[in-house]
Amino acid sequence: MNRFLILPALAVVGVTFAGWTSLAAAAPRAAGAETTTPPGPAFAHLVAGTGLIEPASQDLALGTPVGALVAEVLVTPGDQVAAGAPLVRLDARAGRAVLVRAEAQHTAARSRLALLKAQPRTEDLPPAEARVAQARIAVADLRDQLERAERTAKEGISSQDELQRRRFAVEAAVARQTEAEATLARLRAGAWAPEVAVAEAEIANAAAEVASANTELARLIIAAPVAGTILAVDVRPGEYAAPGGKALITLGDTSRLHLRIDIDEQDAWRLKPAAAGSATLRGDPARRWKLVPVRVEPRVVPKRNLAGDGGERVDTRVLQLIYRIEDPASLRAGQRLDAQLQALDR
Repeated sequence: MNRFLILPALAVVGVTFAGWTSLAAAAPRAAGAETTTPPGPAFAHLVAGTGLIEPASQDLALGTPVGALVAEVLVTPGDQVAAGAPLVRLDARAGRAVLVRAEAQHTAARSRLALLKAQPRTEDLPPAEARVAQARIAVADLRDQLERAERTAKEGISSQDELQRRRFAVEAAVARQTEAEATLARLRAGAWAPEVAVAEAEIANAAAEVASANTELARLIIAAPVAGTILAVDVRPGEYAAPGGKALITLGDTSRLHLRIDIDEQDAWRLKPAAAGSATLRGDPARRWKLVPVRVEPRVVPKRNLAGDGGERVDTRVLQLIYRIEDPASLRAGQRLDAQLQALDR
């Protein structure tokens, strides 16, 4: 073929192919082919906003009240836990030692009180009674000697000095008898009431120390404040958990899901009281979820949940509305929904 005819032939073929392609693209789809039509607005007058799904209890970020090493992590993300269930155990060796010491002091205090209340000991009374008897015999003997000395002094046989010594001896013996009798009376009376009161106060103080030690041990176990789902675990055994630091466990009650919707402050006035609402999932606008109003946050706050638009202002203030999502089986906490709320006509 003449090479001068090749180029025109190729041009004709290209034009023919382009025309056929255009006709094929413009042709109607075959019968039965699926078409997706975006849903229309949920309400005649509406206010739109972006919502963030959160648990009904909101996200509970659980930390530690004391600084300690993490001994054991008992849960993983997705676990269902009951209220009060232990989630993380911290190193409790020092706390257990404090508890043992406090319990020993409590036991000693109770023993001291029991010792006081057990007085007098039966074996202590006979010696004290014997000393009283000895003192009485000594007084009787010295008085007898004094009487003889007084008689002899009248007869001029004994001197006045001897007589005076006998009198002093009797007085000293009487004092010893009085002391022995007082000691016996004190033994028989048992514990002194103020001593018992002091011992009881020591027991109360020791019991408080035991309770304090038990409380400190309990604080070393991070437990679930409510029943719910473990949303995140950000701690490992062997790490040091510091009070006021990062959240170790994030927990939420996902049996009911709420949608926290941000409404621009410029549109907030248009909302109907307890406005009805619906929401669609990003990427699947054909599905709608009914929203039931729960509450309106009382304060307008700076917007923090950005939609990702390049021209979005980050200094916008928004009114936050909380709605319950009906039948949220396929939704998860943390997802974003596009919400439409019934509004007043402008």
